[in-house]
Amino acid sequence: MFFKKKGVLLLTLVTCIWTLLGCGEPKVPETPEEEMLIITEDGTVREVLVEDFDKDYFDIKELETFVKDEASTYNQKHSEIKPGPVTVTNVNLLNSEGQVRRAKVEMTYQSCHTYADYNEAVLYCGSVAEGTYLMGESRIPAEYEENTVIITNQPRKLYAPRKVKWISGAYPVLKDGSVDLSELPEGEKVAIVIK
Repeated sequence: MFFKKKGVLLLTLVTCIWTLLGCGEPKVPETPEEEMLIITEDGTVREVLVEDFDKDYFDIKELETFVKDEASTYNQKHSEIKPGPVTVTNVNLLNSEGQVRRAKVEMTYQSCHTYADYNEAVLYCGSVAEGTYLMGESRIPAEYEENTVIITNQPRKLYAPRKVKWISGAYPVLKDGSVDLSELPEGEKVAIVIK
């Protein structure tokens, strides 16, 4: 009886430790239905855009053509990068019951630099030393100098390739490991240090 209780206690302890160690790891949804940026371990960026599409004259095929033409124009200007730095992976309508009709556009960018250039935005993923320069007067604590930092000004949910260790503002890390930047003021940058 003693060994059974000890075994159950040990199993419970191992499960708790495993859960705590895994807590906060990014868990990107398979079929996202909200705006987000996903930075992958290999440096590519996946963007999901969702907008109301509730006017009768809105045409999903026209939207798809427009988005693909914009990406194609950008890729032609950057033809030295193979394959094209921007790919439109999906344009469709979301069918959520009881909600306004919405359009979803999914795009993949070859790097954070490509995303930033294409969208005239800030998205950096790299060394804390360079990141500190980008943040200007906002300091990244010295204890994180050996880590990777993501810096952005994009107000949406962000999935980092690894667990978040520190954020320069009061932005919540959600249960799925993403950072909710939806309240990020226009023009403000945030630094997110990851493992």
